[in-house]
Amino acid sequence: MTVRQVGDEIHVSVQDTGEGIPVDQLPYVFERFYRTDHARSRDKEGSGLGLTIARSLVEAHGGRIWAKNIVGQGSTFTFVPCPTPTAQVLSLPTPPTDSRQSPEA
Repeated sequence: MTVRQVGDEIHVSVQDTGEGIPVDQLPYVFERFYRTDHARSRDKEGSGLGLTIARSLVEAHGGRIWAKNIVGQGSTFTFVPCPTPTAQVLSLPTPPTDSRQSPEA
């Protein structure tokens, strides 16, 4: 897993070293119940819901998610958690302290 700043966004990527996803199937990997190897799909574990759930969670928070791969070398899944510029996330103001308040307040 890698986290890097790209412009004003934070990109979180997860990369594997598997066989990769066939180019013609890459647009469908985030669809519910989609599996890349239809002939052996019953032999492999998983329901085909993981990437759909990931996409739903990321998009529910205003982010984006996508996949890239090199067939025979693996896939990389990247998401931007939210559209908030990094500068705003990293410079949240510190709440003022009021020394006149008692600890019970």
